[in-house]
Amino acid sequence: MNQPTPEIQGENTEQRRDRTIILSDSNEVIYTDFTGNNLQRLSAFAKVSGVRSLALLVENAHNYSLRRWSEKNQRFE
Repeated sequence: MNQPTPEIQGENTEQRRDRTIILSDSNEVIYTDFTGNNLQRLSAFAKVSGVRSLALLVENAHNYSLRRWSEKNQRFE
């Protein structure tokens, strides 16, 4: 049986990747990868030794970065 490929159906699987949004208890956005940087993606949550809060491991186009929670700014930076 022949199944149409995503390209034939007009789908681009790269544009359909999972996206993440994290909200605070007061429903404010504290992390999102819906912004203009479509090459950014949340890969994992991390517990960094000596740090009380969790961190985010974020994948970019060519590397990874660790986003730590900023108590002062109330967001991941």
